Amino acid sequence: MELKGKVVWITGASSGIGEALVFALATYECKFILSGRNAEKLERIAKSVDAESLVLPFDMEDTPTFPEVVEKVDQHFGRLDLLILSSGISQRASFEEMTEQAFRKIMEINLFGHVFLTKAVLPFLLNQLDPMIVEISSVQGKIGLPERAAYSTSKHAVQGFFDSLRAEYAYKGLKVQVITPGYVATNLSANALNADGKAIGKLEQKGISPQECAQKIVRAIEAEKEEVYVGAFKEQFGLWLKRFFPSILRKLIAKK
Repeated sequence: MELKGKVVWITGASSGIGEALVFALATYECKFILSGRNAEKLERIAKSVDAESLVLPFDMEDTPTFPEVVEKVDQHFGRLDLLILSSGISQRASFEEMTEQAFRKIMEINLFGHVFLTKAVLPFLLNQLDPMIVEISSVQGKIGLPERAAYSTSKHAVQGFFDSLRAEYAYKGLKVQVITPGYVATNLSANALNADGKAIGKLEQKGISPQECAQKIVRAIEAEKEEVYVGAFKEQFGLWLKRFFPSILRKLIAKK
């Protein structure tokens, strides 16, 4: 994909991988729609990049507002070339202790938010010459870990949804890419929900940097690959075990 001058919409743009992608893509003279819940952070990022940017804060749980949000993008730019879905929330709680409300909140943000924003934007996106959607998923969309049942469920589900979307709209030229990051040193862990649905507030700084992750994602977008793993060898080895020696992987995970 030729990225120069593209209009790019990034959700989850106020921090982590989303924020890093803004700066990585700014070198391609892209124009941006920056979305997330923290309007102040989005404004700061918009001022930090030398690019035309529309700051468009909204909540991924508020799906009825999505058509109105898409209309604002249309009014401002009149086009959209690339949608990057980077927003998300994790968990640190056992399934037995987790409330139904907390489980549903993760599904609303990670799955239904992504699905129904895609639905709202799809007619607009398909009017472009070279449209593309990039879903930032997770290794846990391939491998389920203890105390991540809701998070892993949401990521497995988006994998299936975007695989189906790719197949359904390939004849219209829509490109769909699923990025599968391993551990990335972001604030995702601090915002992860406990059993009662409250943020744990504990930061786990492990994994590759958001900047390294973003650079690899940009290269993957340019190459138009359908699915790309981004991360360290440990998680990549886990994916390999999952495919060829799943029983060994199950034993390793159970020890944790």
